[in-house]
Amino acid sequence: GPKIFGNKKNQESQFNRIISQILNRKSTKHAYLSLSNAKDYKYRDEKFSSPPCTIGLHFYVRENQLNLTTYMRSNDAYLGLPHDLFCFTMLQEVISCRTDIPLGSYTHIATSMHIYKPNFDNVKDYLKEGLQEPIEMPIMKNSDDNLLDHVSHEFDIMQPLENCELMDEYWRDYVLFANKHFNSYNDKEFWKDQFHNETMRRIASNSIGK
Repeated sequence: GPKIFGNKKNQESQFNRIISQILNRKSTKHAYLSLSNAKDYKYRDEKFSSPPCTIGLHFYVRENQLNLTTYMRSNDAYLGLPHDLFCFTMLQEVISCRTDIPLGSYTHIATSMHIYKPNFDNVKDYLKEGLQEPIEMPIMKNSDDNLLDHVSHEFDIMQPLENCELMDEYWRDYVLFANKHFNSYNDKEFWKDQFHNETMRRIASNSIGK
């Protein structure tokens, strides 16, 4: 969103700043992306939404690898954590791709990690499944501004995939996971078969199974 990528109202793109800082000086300790500020934490009545759960993301290069540490004040372990891990490590990979620095480690720090009572039964069912098989995502090869803008636009308007000529197979598969595309297919098996990458088809198959 605009806190990361800026907007048309002259809001700075922290994303572009971080890339410039890393490219100009690999050892920089200033490549920090802030997602909250003081006004977010003023006193609020219960009817108001909570301040951002994510405080910030710190990118740093060690031994020629791009590492990321995420700081959170609060994290829902059942619904929020899986989403956050996916999004933040994907952002790490985008910046790795832009700076041509190999991926390093990811560290996730949350002051309050919790599960809400309405999700207790779902969590118990998930734990009964036992150890999950890890599936490694395909490698990202392109993340230039024009492509990311096109992907973002596609999420909003959902063109037919055959019109997405600017996207490579990685990003076309990624867009297929958008809710609008998923919900547009009555035949989920047919939806699964639209993916180019075999790994992505496996992930899609797991999604159908859940």
